[in-house]
Amino acid sequence: MEEISYISYSSTVKNQRKSSGIKRLISFWLFLLPIMMLCCIFTTVAIVHLFVRNQIIKYSYSVPLENKKQKMLLDENNSLKSQLSLLISPYRIEKYAVEKLNMRYPTADDIIEISRGVSKDKGDYIGQTR
Repeated sequence: MEEISYISYSSTVKNQRKSSGIKRLISFWLFLLPIMMLCCIFTTVAIVHLFVRNQIIKYSYSVPLENKKQKMLLDENNSLKSQLSLLISPYRIEKYAVEKLNMRYPTADDIIEISRGVSKDKGDYIGQTR
């Protein structure tokens, strides 16, 4: 039988232990890495889901408020249109002119007729002064 040296055997065992420790560490990280990636993906999806859900709730509260504002503005617009139609009615304008501004319809004496064209005297246009 061959004689085995204890020094070489012990150093071989130590090297095998070191390499098996590295292999174990690598296999541990290779096992842990996909789990960590799945956790990160799950966390990201959860955060995005919460953000979207929060936005949906926020807008679900704001839509009825905006509808209420729209209805109020439409009512105000209709009210202003009716007020405008009252203010521009010819009867109201005539009444205001007669009562407040002391205006009246012209009589026959108030109407001055001006003929169109050139004056007979000097050939000047009507309304021109020298």
